Amino acid sequence: MNNNNLRENIVTNDPFVISFLARIPLKTSATFNDTQLAEIKRVFNGRTQRQHYVDIRVSLPLFKERFYIVFLLGKETRSTKRVQNHVGKPANKILLRLSGFVIITSLLFTLYMVNQLLGNSDVPGGEIQTSVQKLKSKN
Repeated sequence: MNNNNLRENIVTNDPFVISFLARIPLKTSATFNDTQLAEIKRVFNGRTQRQHYVDIRVSLPLFKERFYIVFLLGKETRSTKRVQNHVGKPANKILLRLSGFVIITSLLFTLYMVNQLLGNSDVPGGEIQTSVQKLKSKN
């Protein structure tokens, strides 16, 4: 198989290469050889084929713009240096703290509701409420 046939097979059979070459000018795409295309595929394949356990992407309209929120959960593959610099921007720090507050508040409220459903009066305020009712009944 000569070089032109191999190039035709790569270009016509590989979805990644087809998509990649479609996004660049024809004059430039004609200059790539097989080795270059294979290396480009190898480099970008690690970035595009990563699967996450949870992958939630939501687009929200806000005023005249659209913003998106992405929540990903998966195995950590970044280097230690990149992991240590994960919060970075002040907006990220604020959002992280706000999310933590919402999660902790939700958890405490859920525990309180379960406790109430079970009929336990171990929650602070239960004794106070009965004491107040006793005082009202004496008057």
